[in-house]
Amino acid sequence: MNETKPEISRIRSFLNWGLILFITVVMVFDRYFTEAVTPLIEEEYGIDTKNTALVDGLFALAFTILAISPVFRFFGNRLSQKVIMCIGMTLWALLAFAFCFVPKQWFWLILLLRGLVDVIADFFLSCALPLIGHMFSASNRRLAIFGFQLCSFLFRLIAICIAALVANQYSWHVARLIAPCLGVLCLSLLLVFMKDPLGGNTEDEDDEPQEKCSPFSNLKPLLTWSFALIMIGSLSVDFIHEGMFEIIPDFLVRRRNETEKQWPLFLSQNYYSDFMIYSVIKCAADVLGMLLGMGFSKLLSREPHSADPWVCAVGLFAFAPLFSLFLISIKDGLVLPCLFLFISGVFLSLNEALSQDMMLSIIRPKFYTIAGQLQSFLMRLIAGVGAPFIIEYISDKIQELNPEKTSFECMKFALIILTIVAVIGGGCFLFSNLSIKKDREAVDKNSTPSQSDV
Repeated sequence: MNETKPEISRIRSFLNWGLILFITVVMVFDRYFTEAVTPLIEEEYGIDTKNTALVDGLFALAFTILAISPVFRFFGNRLSQKVIMCIGMTLWALLAFAFCFVPKQWFWLILLLRGLVDVIADFFLSCALPLIGHMFSASNRRLAIFGFQLCSFLFRLIAICIAALVANQYSWHVARLIAPCLGVLCLSLLLVFMKDPLGGNTEDEDDEPQEKCSPFSNLKPLLTWSFALIMIGSLSVDFIHEGMFEIIPDFLVRRRNETEKQWPLFLSQNYYSDFMIYSVIKCAADVLGMLLGMGFSKLLSREPHSADPWVCAVGLFAFAPLFSLFLISIKDGLVLPCLFLFISGVFLSLNEALSQDMMLSIIRPKFYTIAGQLQSFLMRLIAGVGAPFIIEYISDKIQELNPEKTSFECMKFALIILTIVAVIGGGCFLFSNLSIKKDREAVDKNSTPSQSDV
């Protein structure tokens, strides 16, 4: 039997959107601040980088399995979204606070707390896309996704800049207290203003009888060619983003140490000075790329959003040669490599808003949640954990096989994998064009508009 869903006003919908946006930027701020000060944490606690990656990978894998299992669906259908989010935010704030006060001899506790904090953050980040899908109509959805992505990029840059300044003058323990304090504020806002959106927990809204299902039966509605291809394309973009974020700053430091021509040094530590340079370039490229991607799609589409797969594919195909030119020119100058890095970043970000919107357009609203969870946790596992680990592993193997090569040269060859991933992702977006129109029409035919659409 269908239960009556509470209607919420347009103002309440925007309040919900604003709350999730604020929570998202807090999670992004904490994650990238922690990533930026990771060298300091590893040095203080004597942690090996590979151990950190292994623990992150295990947590991401475990929670990916949990997120697509009936256990998650069981609690999701019986607890309101507000209750789940309040519980998650309380745990996140407590764990993030404890992270700042772990004694040096308890290095294992640092790994455990970091994994738990990241898992809870992944849950909140996975809520953003389904919430946008439920609250906004197709015509306004892309603009809402753009707002989320824009704020994420800006707060990522702010987190890195604060981390860089803290690393040079203050203790990271004190500065990291900003995040749990903001988490307490988020919890207060959730308790006061949050109201469950219409269509939030809609997995049980069918009139069909519920049958016993296998652990992965929730994935069956997502097993379409267009969803699989767009998911692989999106993961390839995330793989490149995370690989560049983790590796490029260290790559620039190696370049500084092994070449005569020097980059400008804005801070006393090379790593954080180069980190800030790269972050400013990357943030500017991401914002411009998103704007151009939305503009090109609107200009080239004969039917609504029909050019999306082509724009995404061209962006990734263009990234590959431009990033290769960055790797070729990095040893001989400063201006030209920065230019190639910026332009390649612009092309890479053409699909930031488009790919997310495409994914929502080929899924029935009742499956937004499981799709968002699956994408979030696969991104964490494959891109967030896998990308830097794979690149570092390839670099180490090249160094073993060619001892005469410098670490800078080995890393340069290892980064070529990003161009290969870009070509694969571009191909997936290109082939998705063969089936996406049919899947969109099927979704439009079977879906009814939500009362909360704005």
